[in-house]
Amino acid sequence: MRGLAAADMTWTRLTFVFGSVEAIAFAAAGALFGVSVQREGVKKVEERADANAHEAACSRALAAVNLADKAAADQDLANQSFGSGGLPDAALRRRHGEVARHLFPDL
Repeated sequence: MRGLAAADMTWTRLTFVFGSVEAIAFAAAGALFGVSVQREGVKKVEERADANAHEAACSRALAAVNLADKAAADQDLANQSFGSGGLPDAALRRRHGEVARHLFPDL
């Protein structure tokens, strides 16, 4: 009887050890899998951010051009000189400048 109880106790202990090792192995596998999945997601987000940064830079450049046109139009209107485009051209440049100033107040 004692041999059977000792063998049963050994198996019980081995089961606990195996359960602990199994939990650590699954946690490690989950962490490794999670990192690889997140890496792909981060890569896609970085690519989108790069594309958006380029578009934002282009938009800011366009806004800067419109603001420069607005300044020239303001000068034309102040001098009552209609320039090559005349008063309608100056009014259009002024409107574009006002829109750019509204969209990008820090420029």
